[in-house]
Amino acid sequence: MPRPLYLLMLCNLVLGTGVFVLGGILAPLAESLQVSVATAGQAMTAYAIATALLAPLLLVITGRWPRRRVLVFGLLLFALGNFVCA
Repeated sequence: MPRPLYLLMLCNLVLGTGVFVLGGILAPLAESLQVSVATAGQAMTAYAIATALLAPLLLVITGRWPRRRVLVFGLLLFALGNFVCA
């Protein structure tokens, strides 16, 4: 398998884990925010809707960029989002 494919798989694992780990900590998250579990779970719904709406738009915008630049841009955006949340 080509080496860049391993990098893409690792990036997918990092992004997927960062998003879907919320399902495992939903009850403690809801308790700490003093909201219901259903309300806290809407964070995952908001992510899914944002992804469904923004992914095609970002594909059109970055379609002519080199793949490396798109990957770095996406990972930087992900890191910035995590920094803001922290």
